[in-house]
Amino acid sequence: MSEGVVNLSEILDARYYADLIECGGLVASIVHVSNLNGIDLGEVGPQARSGEGMFKTANANSRRGRMSVLLGLGRRSFSLTLEGREFVWASGGTPDLLILISAMDSWRKGASLREIGTEFPFLQYGRISQAHEDGDAVEVQWRILAESERFREHFHLIRLLQSDVRLRELFPSFSHETLRLAVDCYDRCAGEILIERHGEKYLVSASGGETASLAILANAAQSLIFHNFS
Repeated sequence: MSEGVVNLSEILDARYYADLIECGGLVASIVHVSNLNGIDLGEVGPQARSGEGMFKTANANSRRGRMSVLLGLGRRSFSLTLEGREFVWASGGTPDLLILISAMDSWRKGASLREIGTEFPFLQYGRISQAHEDGDAVEVQWRILAESERFREHFHLIRLLQSDVRLRELFPSFSHETLRLAVDCYDRCAGEILIERHGEKYLVSASGGETASLAILANAAQSLIFHNFS
């Protein structure tokens, strides 16, 4: 590839993406196919400002978050991720670029997850994504943790914390054996309670957010744990 001249056949596999090579890459192909079919996706651009990513990735926006597209390897596949604030609404891949673009168009126009899943079954979404849409993500996330075999050893802790009227209003998640209780699952800066397991003991701390309010919540969690695990 000479300086200033891009040979897309060196970047994209012609066996699967000859149309993209001819058109000038993924972004150019999405714009071209959208225009041919009277679809407006707004501004479409690459995820990278330089290098191969300029021709192999694409982004567009919706009111509910970014829509990102990547190319599959070893086969023709356009992978779409519908991103939310700190979570993913839905994701999946299809070999048909027009179907992908149509799914992006429907999402931009406000289609619900159930509608998207029915019309475009290549897109998969989970229980918590549906809960975010329904407005009960915190309640559903507590149920998911309390029912998942992955967290069986923490069932007593989960149900204990969930029994507290203040703590069950926080969004729970596990990361590296640490239970995090977020004040706002859409805003990491709002603060969280961290409950870390060390052997047979749990250590409780607060991070970020409004210090006084978090301290009260952390003390409530510490008290529950002390009286039930000591």
